[in-house]
This record gives sequence, structure tokens and C-alpha cells, in this order.
Amino acid sequence: MIFHLNQGGALSKQLSRYPLYFPANLTHFIYIGEESGKLDEVLLLQTTQLKTSGI
Repeated sequence: MIFHLNQGGALSKQLSRYPLYFPANLTHFIYIGEESGKLDEVLLLQTTQLKTSGI
């Protein structure tokens, strides 16, 4: 995963290769953040939601 990210690969694509650890809805939101240029906001929102859900 690190190799592909260092080569400019998308975070969402790399995370989607590991669905056992990264649910599809999470990788989809990350993809949207990448495409919209608001990845930082999406990651903060997802972090907050994961913390409040108790996961």
C-alpha cells in the first residue's frame, strides 16, 4: 500500500483493496474527498463519526 501511495496512487483505491479493514462506505467517502479537494474535511468527519459510534 505504501509503495502505491508513494507512486501517487489514490488513498481510496488502496484502502478499497482491504475491505475487511476498511468498509466500502468509508473508502467511498474518502474517494469523494479526493475528487472534491476536501479530503482533510472528509477524514475529520469520518474520524469523529467513528469515535462517536464506539468502533
